[in-house]
Amino acid sequence: MTRMKFEKYQGCGNDFIIIDNRTNNTQLSKNQINTLCDRRFGIGADGFIEIVESNNNHFLMKYYNSDGNLSSLCGNGSRCAVAFAYKHQLIEKNAQFTSNDITNKCTIEDNDVEIEMNAISKISQNKKGDFVMNTGSPHYLIFGKIKEDTLIEKARAIRYSDDFPEGINVNWIEEIGVNELFVRTYERGVEDETYSCGTGVTASALVYATKNQLTNESIKIKTKGGSFLIGYTFENGLFSNVTLKGAATFVFEGEININ
Repeated sequence: MTRMKFEKYQGCGNDFIIIDNRTNNTQLSKNQINTLCDRRFGIGADGFIEIVESNNNHFLMKYYNSDGNLSSLCGNGSRCAVAFAYKHQLIEKNAQFTSNDITNKCTIEDNDVEIEMNAISKISQNKKGDFVMNTGSPHYLIFGKIKEDTLIEKARAIRYSDDFPEGINVNWIEEIGVNELFVRTYERGVEDETYSCGTGVTASALVYATKNQLTNESIKIKTKGGSFLIGYTFENGLFSNVTLKGAATFVFEGEININ
């Protein structure tokens, strides 16, 4: 049995366990990560993050879903990793980090963390009028309000559809004002609705911009867990300078036995 130091962060209600593993001393199995993220038998979190050394940038982030599987880009996890790195003086207020072999720039301003997201050119629309986009993680996007008692059932039917053999995140987008949306997201790997999803709100904003032919706007997003601001430039079919900004907050720290 070993003891592991950790810190807990949340980005607009999306919560993560973060460890400093730059010495590579902590090696965890899929089952161990799953147990740590369990809200009854572990610390409880939507995901698990390792901060490790990077050859090219200030740090490298490894992100695992709460099921213990290494995953694709996590927008809120990235913002929390930046807040962690800043707290431990690994970075200044302007820095860059690596995630999934991609370099992301980041900026810290008070309690908000803004990260640069991937450029996007491919957006698909199906016969139902729903959209599919990959903003570092794949997202299925539906415009309209979803009933509370049907969200999980309908999301899982899409997430486990034969159309998406590797699974997909499912989002419902409701327009609540001019360039202002309310978004709910079911996340694969968590297998439940989360209070917010960084790549999901980014995808929602860009799809909204596509639908309304907005070429250079800031889109406000509200979720169950908090608010975001999505920035972008759209030109010649390409979304570039895509940014995700919102709060990233330290919750608590501790040590736990690893079996």
